[in-house]
Amino acid sequence: MTVRIELRGLRKEFKDGTHVGPIDLTIEKGELVTLLGPSGSGKTTTLRMVAGFIQPQSGSLTFNGRDMTNVAPRERGIGMVFQSIALFPNMNVFQNISFGLDMEHWDRTQVTERVEELSRMLGIHGLLYRPISEVSGGEAQRVALARALARKPQVLLLDEPLSSLDPQLRDRLQMEIRKVQRSLGITTLYVTHNQAEAFAVSDKVAVMNDGVIIQTGTPEELYENPNSEFVARFVGSGNVFSGVVEEVRSDSILVRTDSYIFKVSGHRLAGSQVFFTVRPEDVRIELAESGMGAAATVQSVTPQVGSSRVVLDFDGNQVVSVVTDATMTSQLRKNGTSRVWFRFEPELAVLIG
Repeated sequence: MTVRIELRGLRKEFKDGTHVGPIDLTIEKGELVTLLGPSGSGKTTTLRMVAGFIQPQSGSLTFNGRDMTNVAPRERGIGMVFQSIALFPNMNVFQNISFGLDMEHWDRTQVTERVEELSRMLGIHGLLYRPISEVSGGEAQRVALARALARKPQVLLLDEPLSSLDPQLRDRLQMEIRKVQRSLGITTLYVTHNQAEAFAVSDKVAVMNDGVIIQTGTPEELYENPNSEFVARFVGSGNVFSGVVEEVRSDSILVRTDSYIFKVSGHRLAGSQVFFTVRPEDVRIELAESGMGAAATVQSVTPQVGSSRVVLDFDGNQVVSVVTDATMTSQLRKNGTSRVWFRFEPELAVLIG
């Protein structure tokens, strides 16, 4: 059975005065929703309230309209993968995957069929009788995921499942997790502090900070239209500008910063303080002054696949640009911390708030 999860006003307060919530979040049937935020933002506490390991003080949690707030964890139909993996070291791969099935006294033939089905799906069929001590970190993660899925849960909870892996393996496994989740159609709540990971696997992302959800949306919505300075910086654009509206025009405003006046599409009152964000790929760098850009100095040039990430210093703040022109990249690297100019089209700047 596919489950729709609703969190309404869910809140937990701890003895030291810190709290998480109120949390309002809906996970539609078959969706993968990620809680994204820095350490201490409340992501894992929220996930553990969904799992039943932490009892909220107020609010409600429902699965398909059924109140689950006081239902025991083992009765919620949940499969969970912990950050620490927590596999049994005295068991082999098969025994770890089948552990929950054995506890429920499944028929031995059914157990074998289920373990083999999941092991083939996750590419670990050849490891079934290998001791856990002899599998790699990526293989152990697959075993943990197979164990979580073995009992055919109606909800899958993943708490920083890839944080201990190297970047290449993490990229590969996050795609495998997404493929398995889609093929099974299982409603999933995923926790991570890694923006790239969240964007790669999610239908929707809920950005958390200081115990509350700041903004929820698709990865594209969050990246292109952040609703706050925190979201704009955390989801990866990094380019947040602040200034005072100096002039209001019919379809745009002129915003004065410490050393430059930017034209930004949109409307705000003259004299008001505003924030706006610009994506790195929309920031254009020029080597010569044309009168159309703001002056900055080059801090670093980092090669990426098909482009370079250029960090500029503008009035003591970082501005990031993605440069795809190899000649431009070469010149920037050659000139070191040289003076350059940057600009962007007014309609590509997004006013925050």
